Amino acid sequence: MPFSIQCPMYILSKSTYIRGLQCEKSLYLHKKRSFLRDPLPAAQRAKFKRGHEVGFMAQKMFPGGIDCSPGSPAALPKAAVRTMEYIQQGAVTLYEAVFIYDDVVIMLDILHKTEQGWIATEVKSSLSLSDTYFEDAALQYYVMKGAGIVPADFFLMYVNGDFVKEETELNDRFFTRQSCLTEVKQAHERVGQRIQALKGIPSLPHSPEILPGVQCTTPYPCDFTGHCWKNIPKPWVSDLWTVSGLIIQDWLKRGILSFKDIPEDELHHIAEAEKRAILSQNVQIQQALLPPWLFDEDIPFVYLTHAGIAPAMPLYTSTSPYQYQIYSVHIRYRTNKPPAELYIPADSLNPEILRDFLKEHLPENSIILSDDANGLSAWMEINAHDLMQSLNVVGIFDVLQTEAAFFPFNRCSFSRLMIEAGIAEKMKGDPDALEVFLQTDYTLDKPQHQSDCLQHLRWKTASLASCMEYLKEKATE
Repeated sequence: MPFSIQCPMYILSKSTYIRGLQCEKSLYLHKKRSFLRDPLPAAQRAKFKRGHEVGFMAQKMFPGGIDCSPGSPAALPKAAVRTMEYIQQGAVTLYEAVFIYDDVVIMLDILHKTEQGWIATEVKSSLSLSDTYFEDAALQYYVMKGAGIVPADFFLMYVNGDFVKEETELNDRFFTRQSCLTEVKQAHERVGQRIQALKGIPSLPHSPEILPGVQCTTPYPCDFTGHCWKNIPKPWVSDLWTVSGLIIQDWLKRGILSFKDIPEDELHHIAEAEKRAILSQNVQIQQALLPPWLFDEDIPFVYLTHAGIAPAMPLYTSTSPYQYQIYSVHIRYRTNKPPAELYIPADSLNPEILRDFLKEHLPENSIILSDDANGLSAWMEINAHDLMQSLNVVGIFDVLQTEAAFFPFNRCSFSRLMIEAGIAEKMKGDPDALEVFLQTDYTLDKPQHQSDCLQHLRWKTASLASCMEYLKEKATE
């Protein structure tokens, strides 16, 4: 059928629709007070990059398509016009097809015409599908249908966790496809109602009065948390890292935000000890509960830190999506033995190189204290299972997340923990040390990546050692 091609405007997009469902205040701030946004974390930037890479991979499954994506958000209305023009001209495959209807703009990853009609495909870089993915697919179906294109089927395409790379190029087995046509049709009326409720949010005279709660983190971390939480008395309940996320979510739903709000009968004794440490700003240590190997100099013991990647698209033969690949390690011994370190360039990453290195430099039957025991153990389970039989890998948080030791560090990262333990003072002799220590957003092809990475690991192993010595000193005071 012919289309009336106009240049429509819009109020909502797919991302702002999902944002508004999560929190109407977040939608308002995004539209009217964007300067209050928190800085974008490096991990989130990496996630966006990963999504683009997986999206480009999906396009290869439908070759020869026309890219409809605009150069900027301001060009979306014109891109919607071009999309309709391409359809009228007989295009078979479109990438990033743009449609606008009911003041909502969407960009569909892949639109492909078959004998059955138009098939819509939305690509996800995850290993499974969430309710949010079905919700944004329902929005896309609603907008496409309203714009005059009714998909004969609608697929969500996501990463196949069982895929193992065997060839030079990835293939269609990398993806799993699931039709969600039934679900998006059933949601059609509900989507329309939600759009009407959300469209008026940006024109409100002030932001909605919504207290911080579970919506600040679910389904996605909100980028206005710093603004919304600034007047909540600290410390916040989310600072308790011995309390499960489900309990914290329940507290947030009930309006329990700060320590003073927590009912006395809802904290187990371990969390109580952590709470006391945070409120008193004093370390609390029970020597009897610390691991015996910390005090026994005769037990073989090393500190090991490592760096690696877990790419969505496997880079190397015999690896799977998101399989952790270690490319650099640094080992520091409790004795005066010189440290050992290894860096494997990306173009020659081979697990056998690292396995041989570990066999040579790790004492048999030794304790391995690592900043990321899970990552190291997962790598060894696949690539060096024989080593698992003679080594005991322990994580720094396996030691700290017990009744043995509590630090007033407020749900900190390992880097923050080490700095709070006084490690920053030891870095003053090296002006660049702290910067390198905190820098984890590495790019493998950066010329200085190797030197930065090894310096980072050296400081982490030194920090691990200093932290454990600190524990011993405090425990024996």
